[in-house]
Amino acid sequence: MLVQKVAAYRDTFYERLLERLEGRRRTRLQSEAAWYKQPFGGVRQHVNQYVARLRAEQLQHFHLAEVYARLGAGDEALREAEKVRTASARMGCQILCRLSAGYKALDRGELRQAAALLPEVEDLLHRAIQCGAMADPWCILGFAGQYPLSHSALESVHDDRVDKLIMVLGEIFALYTQLQKEAAVRGEDALQQQLTERLRHLAQWWDRYATTEVSEVESISGQELQQSAEQAAAAIGAWRQAGAAAGDVAFWRQHAERFNSQRSYALVVESLLEHGDLVAAMALLVHWLNQAATVGLGENGHSFCDLCQQWMTELWRPSSRGKPRHAQMSADQRWALARKFIDYLEANADALAKVPRFALAGDHAGADDPGQQPLAPHDAEDLLGAAYEGVTYRDSADDGLDEAIFEEAGDALGLELVHEAERIVDHLQFLVMLAELRHAAAMASLRAELPQAEREEVIADWLRQTEQEHRQLLELAEAINSFRIP
Repeated sequence: MLVQKVAAYRDTFYERLLERLEGRRRTRLQSEAAWYKQPFGGVRQHVNQYVARLRAEQLQHFHLAEVYARLGAGDEALREAEKVRTASARMGCQILCRLSAGYKALDRGELRQAAALLPEVEDLLHRAIQCGAMADPWCILGFAGQYPLSHSALESVHDDRVDKLIMVLGEIFALYTQLQKEAAVRGEDALQQQLTERLRHLAQWWDRYATTEVSEVESISGQELQQSAEQAAAAIGAWRQAGAAAGDVAFWRQHAERFNSQRSYALVVESLLEHGDLVAAMALLVHWLNQAATVGLGENGHSFCDLCQQWMTELWRPSSRGKPRHAQMSADQRWALARKFIDYLEANADALAKVPRFALAGDHAGADDPGQQPLAPHDAEDLLGAAYEGVTYRDSADDGLDEAIFEEAGDALGLELVHEAERIVDHLQFLVMLAELRHAAAMASLRAELPQAEREEVIADWLRQTEQEHRQLLELAEAINSFRIP
């Protein structure tokens, strides 16, 4: 509404200005206004085209500065950012340059140099928010991540600055987490403690804005990230001291009992894979699978299935990579470890490793998984219904609906379908991952010098299992296709 009012005032001003003109100039501009359907239409089109070209050029320089910053070319990035004479471009580029320099220092093993850049990044971030170069975090909660065009909440557009702010915060938290993990691996306890305190302070500052309460914004919880980082660092420190004992599932049952999120598991598994300890990574993945009902298996970039596939890739990577713990393994040992990993996953996945049944298809529901049973009438509802037997409902709202609350037909069935779809997708993702692991192990074994009879027997068993799952998947597809939505 405010935009329309401003536009109306502008047109009124132009019309009054045109009326004050005289002679040929007035005649020419009136003819131009009739042609363009607006006063001073020619010059206004020229100005709009000029602003559009200028905006396009600024976006080119801004995005090129971001590319240079992520590549670590700080001077080139700042040179491009200076061509856009706005504080947001300049300060955003400086933040990205320091983050990129921090990750490069981490890759070189210069942990203290990388840690020294984080206070500079945080200072730039706070200054950018204070001067308006970045979105005020309070606006996320206040306007639900929208940019209001008027006093009405209905007249709003998505605020891209919010996405940029959350992206920058996510990268800062990620760098803190990576530094904490690496400090734990190297046994630099003083640096790890310093990073922990700084990360806790940053998390407390960010969480006070309650951005996770806004459903329209994919925000991050500082407390969850900070706790996951601390839990991962503590577990990695225990792994460093344990040595060969870290390959036992019982070891991780003891040290991972405080893990309350899949992020904690993923951070430790990633670190173990980076340092080549496949046995310990396998044990922790199996422990994670046992806790799947509590913490889940994958979201927000921390996917159990992706890490399992990465584990198999690392196992068959050539020895020239120089990983300390598995680089010297023979082909027989790699094949045995691959089989053991797949066997462990199948044994500990329980019903997740089985093809699901379509629970809404009545008689087609499976009996091996309680979560696959068709929905039965709720005894609790019958009990509550008996309590209101003989009571007459009076529609005090007089809205034409004979219901206590408004509920469109089909809402209950829609929720059941969504829940069932999510359950089936979880099963299928796990089955796809298992099939890809079997395929990767089978293909890698063909290039290795292994006893042919033993390998063929295992691969034949995998093939029979895959064919059985294929038949069951066809039955699942047929059951879903036969289901009719009333």
